[in-house]
Amino acid sequence: MKKIIICTYLLMQAIMLHAQNNYWQQEVNYDIEVKLNDNTHTLHAYEEIEYINNSPDKLDFIWIHLWPNAYKNCKTAFAKQQIANGSSRFHFSEDAKKGYIDSLNFKTNGQILKWEYHPKHEDIAKVYLKNSLAPGEKIMISTPFKVKLPDSFSRLGHVGKQYQITQWYPKPAVYDEDGWHPMPYLDQGEFYSEFGSFEVSITIPETYVVGATGNLNTEKEISFLDSLAKTDKQHLLSEQSSDATDSESANEAPTNRIYKTISYTQDNVHDFAWFADQTYEVLKGEIELPNSGRTVKLYALFNKKNYEVWQDIIQYMQDATFYYSKWIGDYPYDVVTVVDGALSAGAGMEYPTITVLGGNSPFALDQVTTHEIGHNWFYGILASNERKHPWMDEGINSLYENRYIETKYPALKLITLTGLEEDNEFGKWVAKTTQFDKLEYSKITELSYLLNARRNLDQPLDLEAGEYTSMNYGTMVYMKSAMAFSHLSQYLGQEEFDRIMKLYYDQWKFKHPKPEDFRAIFEKECDKNLEWFFDDLLKSTKKVDYKISKIDNSGKGYNITLKNKGRIASPVPIVALSGQDTIMNRYLEGFVGKKEIELPDNKIDKVIIDPEHHTLELYWQDNQAYLNKAFKKNDGLDIGLIGGIETGPEKRINFIPTMGANTRDKYMLGAVFYNNVVPQKKFNYVIMPMYSFGLNQMAGSAEVNYSVYPSEVFQKITFGGEAKQYAGYQKAEPTITFTFKPKKLRTSPKQWLKFRYTAIGVDTELQPTYESDYQIVSAIYNIENGNALTEYSFNSELQYKLQDFTLWKNKAKVKHQYKKGRFASLNLFFGSFLNNDNVHPSFLLRMNGSTDYLMETTFLDRAQISNTFTAFEHQTNLEDGGFRAFLPIAISNNWLAAANVDIDMPFTNLVSLYGDLGLISNDVYYGSGLKIDLFNNALGFYFPLVGTNYNGVVESFVSFRDHIRFSLNLRQVNPFKLIDKVGK
Repeated sequence: MKKIIICTYLLMQAIMLHAQNNYWQQEVNYDIEVKLNDNTHTLHAYEEIEYINNSPDKLDFIWIHLWPNAYKNCKTAFAKQQIANGSSRFHFSEDAKKGYIDSLNFKTNGQILKWEYHPKHEDIAKVYLKNSLAPGEKIMISTPFKVKLPDSFSRLGHVGKQYQITQWYPKPAVYDEDGWHPMPYLDQGEFYSEFGSFEVSITIPETYVVGATGNLNTEKEISFLDSLAKTDKQHLLSEQSSDATDSESANEAPTNRIYKTISYTQDNVHDFAWFADQTYEVLKGEIELPNSGRTVKLYALFNKKNYEVWQDIIQYMQDATFYYSKWIGDYPYDVVTVVDGALSAGAGMEYPTITVLGGNSPFALDQVTTHEIGHNWFYGILASNERKHPWMDEGINSLYENRYIETKYPALKLITLTGLEEDNEFGKWVAKTTQFDKLEYSKITELSYLLNARRNLDQPLDLEAGEYTSMNYGTMVYMKSAMAFSHLSQYLGQEEFDRIMKLYYDQWKFKHPKPEDFRAIFEKECDKNLEWFFDDLLKSTKKVDYKISKIDNSGKGYNITLKNKGRIASPVPIVALSGQDTIMNRYLEGFVGKKEIELPDNKIDKVIIDPEHHTLELYWQDNQAYLNKAFKKNDGLDIGLIGGIETGPEKRINFIPTMGANTRDKYMLGAVFYNNVVPQKKFNYVIMPMYSFGLNQMAGSAEVNYSVYPSEVFQKITFGGEAKQYAGYQKAEPTITFTFKPKKLRTSPKQWLKFRYTAIGVDTELQPTYESDYQIVSAIYNIENGNALTEYSFNSELQYKLQDFTLWKNKAKVKHQYKKGRFASLNLFFGSFLNNDNVHPSFLLRMNGSTDYLMETTFLDRAQISNTFTAFEHQTNLEDGGFRAFLPIAISNNWLAAANVDIDMPFTNLVSLYGDLGLISNDVYYGSGLKIDLFNNALGFYFPLVGTNYNGVVESFVSFRDHIRFSLNLRQVNPFKLIDKVGK
């Protein structure tokens, strides 16, 4: 057996060595001349591409990216992704603000090459070669091209006369052992390009300050930048009161028709970007690298309006370059440049040797500077396929960004980023009541991951960028990846992890590593089983969840039983304390089920799993135990005002004073009590006891739910319950809701199925509209989906009331954005009694909204005793037929069908035109008027102008005034419901 293991190991090593020895990659070299016209916002350019075929294959064509065409129209992959991610800004932009590339004429040796667009993507071209390009051969391809620069929708573009020239030139796709990798431009999803050298000449009006990839070779321009860097910047602090924005400053700057030509060169890079603005100020510095001692030049170009934030930018650049070089390997290029940009694609974006940044505070600028400079290593030098494996650049880079922050700002609190801790008593009070003052900065990474992980809405790390939901692209690719690598580094030990990462850097710099290459180095260099990391943490949504299950005192020490409640047998760190002294601190190898450990020292008084939160622990409230307390797992109870963020293992009850009113209860005073809501717990409650001064009794409501999260079929199953007592009625409603797991979280519709039992008790003297006591069993199915342009939903509900009726209700809704910020919607309703035996009038189908017999809506005058807020006549819940006009005669004990149309006025989204059409048996009803919606449709006012309620057209102002109705939907502004919708 031993011989077999040795032979297998040697075979694997031979295969790995053979694979490395046979590694190849293409080389693509560029010579580009480009001129900027800042009146027409266009580039006129000529490009020569030297393509060297280092592959073992003959090539008959080359895929070439034409990424400016991503901004050409609304049919591109970029445009479609913007809509899917909830943004319609590009879709509704004017044609003049869009962009494209044209005037292409690919040639080789003076001969025109045939080319065509990709069948699905106008930003990819297929260029056919005259003759097959054999292994080892090279070809020169040239083309002129013109780029119409778009507004700043993503990366390429301009804001006024500030220019971000990125992904701008015809660029061959990668060809590797897996074949061609043509890819359309996306905002969510980055790039994969061939290494080579660049020679770029930029012709531009001489008043522009330019920053670009690589080494500036034009002496006059070097002197120009140096002269700007030498000017005293302190006077800029006195100019901070200027209200001009960056783009306004750029637009107002004079345009000089005298042009200059400046040239840049750079080897061993796979992209070239440049930025220009007439208002840039310049700071200059240098950094001595920690390993080689080589000196690297540093340039920062920024708008003078931002000097207060940018004044220490050189220090940030020095620190970032130093620490990344120290931890991974020396920076190989001669210059690092950062520019201040009006980005639409996040707070920063990286390119070889240059990065564009945004930051509204010194710390935020330091953070984003570090992250983007760090991409020179993870993207620039280690050029993995970012589109296919985003964790290899964003995830690993986020680990080092976090390490930088922890090294440089070891005591940093999350509150520092909010400004609440400054000399402001109210701010300090808010920070304390929201518990922000307890959170360390590193907590933001953990909370971001847990927000969706606890709700079973997370995604595996090794997905392509375009497969993530918009929120998960941040919380998974950046946050979860960083935590996963933190777990790995702490398990291996920081020194060992650094050693292996330096080997990875040395072996794969200026190459295209894949996940299997990264894994091979780690598994070769360490003698530990890392399947938990590479197979579970990276490739699945399995969770890490350990707990302290049992504690036995043997008299000489303790036997601690740990239980793995998760589905990953990952290494688990455990610490034993005696007072403040650490008695034991070690990693246990991962296990399934339970594991017992012995603690021989009976002086130990506390045991903690992962006290530093380096692992992706799902629930850490059960991760510690007190050995000398009667209640060993009790961390105490904390009661506080507001709150809501999980900050520690203790149980917390939050409360907020509240008040309410209706015509029966008059005024009510009380408080809302709830547990922490971020990140979500399995058990959640919101309890609101109040005192009714009108009825001199307790009022209020309570809602509790407990969720379980299966691995298959359902995203979650929630067992819930609701109780209410207001205005002479009581309600109790247990529920069970099955939320289906989407096949594809990003694109599949969201579906749920709910079963509920509703018991209502009514004091009919106070609420004469209803029966005194009744119970209804319901089954509800709901499906919905949507994007920035169109949303749809369908809801079907079957209600059964013993011995009285079976009622089937169906609602469908489509909402479409026909103009930026303006919507048109269609609601359809069909309801039918499947059986009906002398049903009480309150249960009948109604054209103008239901009587809310399930007590779901907040009515100000459910008892109908006022002249202003009368339920149903003046206030409606828009259920059933959903007519905005009051039609008390339009009721049915058989069936009812209705359609409601709403169209926002072109000049405002507050006022809409509505139309209602309904049918009961052979009777047709109609109505039309104006509506005003406020606070995300929480409050609506309806002004009928024509319809059945008027027998045609309104006759008088008094009649018009009396027919005005309103709706109040507090669920639309319920903070607990809104938080639950985040990221869904």
